[in-house]
Amino acid sequence: MRAGGFTFIELMITIAVVAIILVIAVPNFQDWIVKNSAKTTAHEIFATLANARLQAIRLGKTTGVCPVGEVDSGSGWVPSTSDTCANTSRWQHGWISFVDSNEDGKRDDEERITGKHGPLKRKNDGLSGPAYIGFNSVGARKDRSEDPTGWIGHFRLCPQIDNRERYWNYGYGIVVNKIGRVRMEASPYESMRHIMGLCPKG
Repeated sequence: MRAGGFTFIELMITIAVVAIILVIAVPNFQDWIVKNSAKTTAHEIFATLANARLQAIRLGKTTGVCPVGEVDSGSGWVPSTSDTCANTSRWQHGWISFVDSNEDGKRDDEERITGKHGPLKRKNDGLSGPAYIGFNSVGARKDRSEDPTGWIGHFRLCPQIDNRERYWNYGYGIVVNKIGRVRMEASPYESMRHIMGLCPKG
C-alpha cells in the first residue's frame, strides 16, 4: 500500500489522457461556438425583419431596414456611428430599422428609428443582403428601385474562422417573399441555393 502521491508513470498517463481529451474537446467546442453564434445572428436578422413588418402594419406606414456603413478610423475600418443607410450588401457592421415616411429607400434625418443592431460579435463572419428592404402598410415587401447589390429580398450569413472550410455549412439563408413573409433555413438550405448559392468554401 502506497503512502500517497503519484508515481512518474501515473503522472505521465494522466497527462496523456488529459491531452487526448483536449485534442477531442477543443475543436468541438470551437465548432459549437461558431455554430451557435451563427444561429443567434440569423435569428436576430430574422426578428428585425419580422418586427419591421409588424411595425409597418401597426403604424400603417412603410418601414425600412438597411445596413450601416464603415469608416476609416486611421487604424482600420470600423462601423459608422451615423444612423444612415449604406449603399452596400455588407450587413456585418450592423443595421437600423426606421419609418420610411417618404418611401425613398433610405433614412433621412427626420425619419424615426425603431431599432438598431450593432456589428456582429464575430467580425470575420459575413452577412450579405440588399442595400434596403422595406415593408408597406399591409406588410408586403418593398424594395428600393435599382438596388445595386443584387440581393433583392434575401440574405446569406456565412460564418468564417481561419479560412477553415468546414464552417461553410454553418451558414443560414433568410428570404423575404413578395408578400413580406420571412423565412429562415440553415445551410445547405437546398430550397434556397438556386436564389443565393451556398456560402463559399475556404
